[in-house]
Amino acid sequence: MIPEGQAGSRESSAPKCIDARYVSSLAPFRPVDGHKGTFGTLLIRAGSPGMGGAAVMCCEAGLRSGTGLVRLYSDRAMAGPILGSCPQALFTPLPDSAEETITVLDRLTADSDAVVFDSDHEHFIGYIASTIDDQTRVGVFTHGFDRVADDFVE
Repeated sequence: MIPEGQAGSRESSAPKCIDARYVSSLAPFRPVDGHKGTFGTLLIRAGSPGMGGAAVMCCEAGLRSGTGLVRLYSDRAMAGPILGSCPQALFTPLPDSAEETITVLDRLTADSDAVVFDSDHEHFIGYIASTIDDQTRVGVFTHGFDRVADDFVE
């Protein structure tokens, strides 16, 4: 129970029965004729060989949240582990050249409603700060967030 007046509280502090009706009242409207293209696209740039746990969790979270299309842009070696864990996710392998990587990333970002980056990929931090427009939601997950925050806070 959340006391009245605190963040996240509903109309009163009275206990509520959490049943199907209550839960469905909290869910956003989803049109009956909606499809995966209707419910947004999430682009995830994460994962590397032997370090795919966060990429898998991010894909799973995007899918569980109701995102229509979840695309992981990662090293070719990640295709098996990701698609084995999240067969619903789309996978785009990183090209061999850095220049082509950015070209593909530009296209994928333009086609996405939200982007999540793993900041362990240092060469993408500048890209995040300079390329993403105001219409795209961006998330960064990292164990060293302070080094990323400096690129966004003036």
